[in-house]
Amino acid sequence: HPAPQDARYALNLVLQQCQTIEMQQKAVQALIFKCDLLWTQLEALDRGDTRPGVQHERE
Repeated sequence: HPAPQDARYALNLVLQQCQTIEMQQKAVQALIFKCDLLWTQLEALDRGDTRPGVQHERE
């Protein structure tokens, strides 16, 4: 399964490239945004809300 490899790669990238607290915080915020986006997509698929341009009420 590629998820553990992806996580290791991302962690190593952040540790190598994000030398300041500010850069590390931005990396964490980007990850949170990505996870929120992916969960929103999964929830929409689960509910069948897959029609483009159609507004759906949130629970």
